[in-house]
Amino acid sequence: MLARLLREREREEQEARERASNLSPGSAALVANLGGYPQRVAHEQNHRRAVQAVQERLVQLEAQLAAVEDEKRQLAADSAHKISALADAARQLLFDHDVMVKSTVDGSQCPARKATLSAASAYFQTRLEATGAELGDDEGVVSLDATREAVRALMLELHLPGCTDCASFGQSLAFEVLELVAMLGGPADSSDLDSSMRKVATLCTNAFVVGRSAERIADPVECAAFCAALTSSIDHVDTLSSDDRHDWLVEAFREVGASCARSIRLAEWDVLKDPTVLSAFSPAALLKVLDAQREGERDGGFVRVRTHRLISVWLSARWAKVPLDPAHAPPLLASEPAPSLEECVFLLRCLANGAPALDSLDALLTGEDIEDIIRKHDELSLQPASNVEFARLWEKLVDGMAYFFGFERSTARWVDAATFSRMLSRKKLKVDSEETVLRAFLDWAEVPGREATVIDQVAPLVRFPLVRVCLPDGAIKDALSRVYRRSPVVKALVQEALALQQEVSRAGEAAACATFRRKRLISAIAAGSADVSADVDRSKKRKLCVNDAVPGVSAADAADALMA
Repeated sequence: MLARLLREREREEQEARERASNLSPGSAALVANLGGYPQRVAHEQNHRRAVQAVQERLVQLEAQLAAVEDEKRQLAADSAHKISALADAARQLLFDHDVMVKSTVDGSQCPARKATLSAASAYFQTRLEATGAELGDDEGVVSLDATREAVRALMLELHLPGCTDCASFGQSLAFEVLELVAMLGGPADSSDLDSSMRKVATLCTNAFVVGRSAERIADPVECAAFCAALTSSIDHVDTLSSDDRHDWLVEAFREVGASCARSIRLAEWDVLKDPTVLSAFSPAALLKVLDAQREGERDGGFVRVRTHRLISVWLSARWAKVPLDPAHAPPLLASEPAPSLEECVFLLRCLANGAPALDSLDALLTGEDIEDIIRKHDELSLQPASNVEFARLWEKLVDGMAYFFGFERSTARWVDAATFSRMLSRKKLKVDSEETVLRAFLDWAEVPGREATVIDQVAPLVRFPLVRVCLPDGAIKDALSRVYRRSPVVKALVQEALALQQEVSRAGEAAACATFRRKRLISAIAAGSADVSADVDRSKKRKLCVNDAVPGVSAADAADALMA
């Protein structure tokens, strides 16, 4: 036993000596002092373990420090090599250039080398080799339609790659250089994934995205510049996407466009409501802004402008340009310079359906042929939209109206079947009771020209069991009776509601709803939309209708209704 303990002690001391050999003199002295210091411990083995732990930790720390020092020396060597290479390339460019690149904006010229330009871009290669740089320029000069700063930045990065810091690129310069790269294109060998033009595009993209300010845009001129950059980015993506060789440029402009969209989305409301800011936006550009990445309702601590307000401002700014038929250029309303929110919804739905927006709007405003207009638009709303972009804008605007206004602002004549069914299908429709929903539905159903077949397809989205149908409230009784007689689906829904309410009077709401088997009546309009629930539990109250419940109808109530 004693011999074994002595062997273990000797082994531990040998390991300690080996660890000490890897330590610096100062650390070895520290460990030696710890080992020889008189310790008041219960057991000497505990003391040796503590000293061993300190020694092992010191070994790790000194190994990490040595690695850091090695890395530092390597970085210094690499930097010196890079600086030397850049200096050599700069001297070569200054003294051995064989072509000048000229800015058409101010006529300034920048030295360049033909071999570098030809290797970077097939455009340069064709122009230099085939024409000798004489396409309208002096001999030995290539003109580019760009500012002096953009030409110099591009030439510098092509001839001295890696010398430009993203922080030195402003967003405006980065975007101009990126557009210049898009015009020039890449090398003839499109399979070169490490081409200089790709690197320049990556540099400009990173500079643009990183350069995005943390502050909200408060200047209309600045916001208009971002809008122009977004529109240009979308155009480049559409143009270049048809050729797989330009995937790297497509990706660059997508990132830049997304950054522009986020900046515009968070701009100050006083800036966005300026009609000159959004007037040049296409529907695709506006959708890009509305779909900009966000974190909840707040982004970076800033409250975003509400979607429906952006769409309304854009339509107001584009009022004379919105119709699909360019012949309809004059304003639609002589008395109002811009459409109301309800008119915006109607206008977008017309454009989504491919309907004559101006003629239809004028007819509703004047009351002429209103029945025919309502009938035609309801019929179109039952069909898939012919213009996807306008349809998406319509959806966003309707969702915003449902969330913020409910039926406070909706005028029945402006709302077609698709719009009304979408509002009814929103989970957070802003209403305080189902009776409010039923009143809006009855007003909508009684608009001249509203066909019973259309009413039948929307009615299942109204939760009739939550409204007393025997005796109905005096405010809805007459309208409900008229629609009841016209629509077989409304008739079935009222009977369904009455049966459940009678069961509630007999067994209580919880038991009655638990055994309730509702009629299989589904809104065909809602069923055609991917993000709308068509099969509604009509006995379940809406999220914001906290006080709603299925009322009970007793035999006495039924008798009173019969005798009324």
